[in-house]
Amino acid sequence: VLPPRSRPVRDDRHGPTTWLSLTITEGKFRQVRKMTAAVGFPTLRLVRVRIGHHALGDLPPGGVREVPDPAAAPAA
Repeated sequence: VLPPRSRPVRDDRHGPTTWLSLTITEGKFRQVRKMTAAVGFPTLRLVRVRIGHHALGDLPPGGVREVPDPAAAPAA
């Protein structure tokens, strides 16, 4: 699921790493980074996998995808 990295995010000499999965409904400025730092886990890497109901899937960093407008759907 995660994109490949050319170098490690964290060196083993700096201690253990922890992966978290968070779901927030409203993102404020650096909210996830502030929340994890407040409990002693600074964020070293942040990966967004979904925006609302739209999964990003294989969308590359910087890539765009057209989101269909539900109001433009033909009436049934």
